[in-house]
Amino acid sequence: MKCTLCGNDIEAQENGWDQGHNAWPLGNQDGEDRCCGTCNMTKVLPERLKMVMEKATPTYIGDINELNERS
Repeated sequence: MKCTLCGNDIEAQENGWDQGHNAWPLGNQDGEDRCCGTCNMTKVLPERLKMVMEKATPTYIGDINELNERS
């Protein structure tokens, strides 16, 4: 199987799994696009974290101020 993102072969993991990783959001959402471990760590996971951080908002700014005052 080839990585959707870089085109390299997807190698089997130690546990025998040889189907790679879900490439979403850089691949399609249905999970058919698969990526290698390298692309998963360097491209897919950072993109997922970026998406989470863009949606994250502080619930109470006072919490942050109180923590800063204790330091």
